[in-house]
Amino acid sequence: MPRVLSVIPDPDFESMVKDYSYTNGQLSSPSTSYTEGSSLFPAGTSKHWLVRMARPSVGVIRKGPVVDYYVQVLTKVLGNEKDAQMCLYHVSWQSNYGFCCELDEVCVQELAGVPGVLSVQPDENFDSDDKDYGGGNLKLSEDSQESTASNEETDVRTKKLFVTGLSFYTSEKTLRAAFEGYGELVEVKIIMDKISKRSKGYAFIEYTTLEAASAALKEMNGKIINGWMITVDVAKTNPPKYSRGRPGATR
Repeated sequence: MPRVLSVIPDPDFESMVKDYSYTNGQLSSPSTSYTEGSSLFPAGTSKHWLVRMARPSVGVIRKGPVVDYYVQVLTKVLGNEKDAQMCLYHVSWQSNYGFCCELDEVCVQELAGVPGVLSVQPDENFDSDDKDYGGGNLKLSEDSQESTASNEETDVRTKKLFVTGLSFYTSEKTLRAAFEGYGELVEVKIIMDKISKRSKGYAFIEYTTLEAASAALKEMNGKIINGWMITVDVAKTNPPKYSRGRPGATR
């Protein structure tokens, strides 16, 4: 819920002395944000699943468009893009395609029938980033993954980035803090709705150098900010309209 910073187990239930302080690590932890703090399902009904996908129909394969595609697949099941963002906790977008998510059995049955979904099975390695999206020994080595990513990033010729998937409660100050580690920033601008005066869920980030923008594009894509997975892409002259629906929408 809005303004809830974290939900963690009470380690000393019998004691009246409680620690209500929090750290940035707690706020950005995927396990806290997705599993403990924001579960969409009644306690004990959801499980972690590995979903293998056919090649996404997104033209040139880049992480941002592929993650958006996965979110839209989950949205078909959950009915709400915000819920889909919250359920997703791992993605594969290079040689093998797929994602990991938290769903209950009913939603899993529906997800298995969505076009493009090849299989849905329990995530046996939930605590590890080592996932088998190929169904065999098809996973790229770390060296080849880095090489592929490097090749795709060589055509980055802009200092301006387009960020989508933002929480409606993410501020420009928070966004600046997340991106300023990659270089000097010229501008951080979250686009606001003129009527409601609330964030539309996307922003522009501009750096002083191409190198800084390229590094941020590589490292920040798919990161979690305020509990939501963001997508970072090269800013276009006329970026596509982006909307995930109004906050508070129900499934």
